[in-house]
Amino acid sequence: MRIAILADIPWPTGAAGSVRVRRWAEELSRAGCEVTVIPVGNFGSRDAEDVDQEFYTATMARFTSKFGLFGSSGWSSLKRITEALHFARPDWVLCYGRRVSTMVACVARLPRGTRIAIDLVEHPSVTLWERGHGSAAGWDHWLGARFLLRNADAVFAITPNLAAACQSWTRAPITVITAMTKGVQVVASATTENPSKFGYFGGWHTKDSPNFIIGMAAHILMNDPRAIFETVGSIPPEILTTLKNSGLNSPRTIHHGTVSDDRLT
Repeated sequence: MRIAILADIPWPTGAAGSVRVRRWAEELSRAGCEVTVIPVGNFGSRDAEDVDQEFYTATMARFTSKFGLFGSSGWSSLKRITEALHFARPDWVLCYGRRVSTMVACVARLPRGTRIAIDLVEHPSVTLWERGHGSAAGWDHWLGARFLLRNADAVFAITPNLAAACQSWTRAPITVITAMTKGVQVVASATTENPSKFGYFGGWHTKDSPNFIIGMAAHILMNDPRAIFETVGSIPPEILTTLKNSGLNSPRTIHHGTVSDDRLT
C-alpha cells in the first residue's frame, strides 16, 4: 500500500507534530507500506535528509510562504506539491494539519481515487476560539477542518475526548491513536525518596492556557521540595517574565530551549 503524509509542520524537527509525523511514517514503513512524507508548511530545512532512510521525504515540495497558496509563489508551490503527490501515486493520504491555504489546497489536487485520512490532535475550532471570529487565520483553520473531516474516509484522534468532539463533523470511522514515542522514560514519583521530574513541551499559545500551566507548576514545586520542573521549546519574553514572577526561576526550574527530535525521546 502506498501512503503519502501531507504535514503542515516544521520538518525535520521543531515541534511535537514533527515527532508524531515521523512516528507515523516509521511505523507505516515497518508495516510494509510505501511511505512518502510531504512537509508542505513553510518551516525548516528544504533539503533535509531522512534520519532513518525508511521512507521518502519530498522536502522541496512545500509552500514558500507561511500563507500557503495565498502567499508569494503560492501557485508554483502548489504545482510542485501536486507533482510530488502524483509521483507518489498514494492509495491513501494522511493529513496532519487543517488550513485551507495549505492542506485543503493540496487535498483538492490529489490523484483520482486517493482516500483521505485525518490525524486530529486538537479540537477543530480551537484556532477560531483563540483568534476570534474576525481573524482570517482562525477561519483558515476552522473551514479547513470542516472540509477535511467532511471528506475524510478515516479519522484518527489523539484522545477519546477529541474523538467525541469531532463525531458530529464527520461520517468516517474514528480511531483513537495516542501519543507516539520510541520509548517511555519512567521518573520517580513525588512520594518516593528520589526527586520527581515534570515538565511542559509546547508553544505557550493562548489556547494552551499558559497561566494555568505556570500556576500548576508553581503549586507542585511549592508542595514538593524535591520536584524539578523542565520546559522544552522557545518561551516568549512575556511568558518568561510571568514564570519568574511566579517563582519558577529557582535551580529546580530548567529551560532546555529548542532541542532535536532525538533528545525528545
